[in-house]
Amino acid sequence: MPDTAAPIRETYQSGTTAVSVYAAEAAKLRPLFMEASQAGILSTRKKLEALAAARPFLILARRNRADFQDEAKRVRGIKAGRLETRVIRYLHDVDVRDSRTSAGRWADALEWLTERCVGVSDAEAVEAAIRAGGETKIAEIQRRGRAAKRSAMSAVLPAPTFLEGALRMLDEYEPDDSPPEPNTISVRIEVIDPAGTPRLYARLPVESLIRSAITTMRAITPKGC
Repeated sequence: MPDTAAPIRETYQSGTTAVSVYAAEAAKLRPLFMEASQAGILSTRKKLEALAAARPFLILARRNRADFQDEAKRVRGIKAGRLETRVIRYLHDVDVRDSRTSAGRWADALEWLTERCVGVSDAEAVEAAIRAGGETKIAEIQRRGRAAKRSAMSAVLPAPTFLEGALRMLDEYEPDDSPPEPNTISVRIEVIDPAGTPRLYARLPVESLIRSAITTMRAITPKGC
């Protein structure tokens, strides 16, 4: 695994095709994630083994954040989300519509393993994670940690605007641009980021929300539009 803080633009040669450093390293890790996902409900150890092996990849992505984000967007269509969830989605196909129980939870565990298990082998990191309660418990620990940081920041910073607060909450989730099912109606949250890129979040088929949205739309939209 390359270990450099400089932006990475180099490629490896794979047969007749040049591939990025990220793609080359991901190719080594994906079989571990595939094995973990195929192991079913008893796959906690397999998942943690894949995540422990991915620690150097996360470090590489963190040191070259903008470069990796560009790679993830160009190669895998990953446009938004925490860096850790982008790494997970780059390495493994997970259902972003179930972000808290798939990509988000795997990302929390990867973050914990990377930051709490420095200088130990993958096997030792896995054992430490199991002692901590596995990926579900670790996800709770990470969420509480982020909440504590936000609380500490709010004590010294001005209260966030509604938009700032909403965006912070949405950072916990992955955008979902999957097409809707036929004959359904729902409300969605749309965000336009500073670059002008739209993000769509969870489809909400809740009748009260739909009725409220239609009522508001009729109140603010001129007839005939």
